[in-house]
Amino acid sequence: MNQKNIFTLLAVFGLLWSVSTYIMGEQIATDCFDGLDEKGVFAVSIANQLVAAVNLIVVLALFATRNHSNVAWAFALGLLIMGIGSLKHLFLDGVHVPIIGIAMQFVFAAACGYLWLKERQGAVVTT
Repeated sequence: MNQKNIFTLLAVFGLLWSVSTYIMGEQIATDCFDGLDEKGVFAVSIANQLVAAVNLIVVLALFATRNHSNVAWAFALGLLIMGIGSLKHLFLDGVHVPIIGIAMQFVFAAACGYLWLKERQGAVVTT
């Protein structure tokens, strides 16, 4: 699988995540944080909508750079940091983070890391 395909797949998943997070902000708040009152759920819902909008910007940048081999390192590093942060939330903060989401973060980080390694070795895999 080449970078264009992987980045397109990441963009599709990212778009779906943005839309679902924007629409389901209240449900995510109640599922992730036990004991929130109505105002807390509303606040987390608004925060989810803001994060979904920022994620959409990242998804558009990801899609726009799907043919540029020198950006794989940034996405690999970003996804790795996000996965580590999700593990922290799960194990240290007591937030109910979906395991499938954490797994996907590390799988996509590994895919981008593979692309980065190939690019650094001179075997450009963008086409």
